[in-house]
Amino acid sequence: MDSNQIPCLLNVPDISDVLSQLSTLPRRQQKRALGQLLHPLVYNVYPNFMSQTLINILLDINSISGLVNMINDSTFFHTKLKEAVTVFETYYGMRTNLMSNNNNNYFL
Repeated sequence: MDSNQIPCLLNVPDISDVLSQLSTLPRRQQKRALGQLLHPLVYNVYPNFMSQTLINILLDINSISGLVNMINDSTFFHTKLKEAVTVFETYYGMRTNLMSNNNNNYFL
């Protein structure tokens, strides 16, 4: 795969079933379920960089519908992931070269 190509995000069986069941769950459980779906997606981009912290930021700064959109739209996902990295860098007062240990060029 070309390093500039965004991989297909969803390789989860029955994703539509999971997403349709979200409305029946309390908000906290909705976010937990979405966090579980986001984990492999974030980990694929940042395997060595605190993926759980980035997921928590994504869960905090986005609505349920925004989270669902991230799972269904790779461009939107990468935009929001970049925002989460910016929040992380701002919060911790540091600039990091996250891509230095990763061959992907999503944010370059």
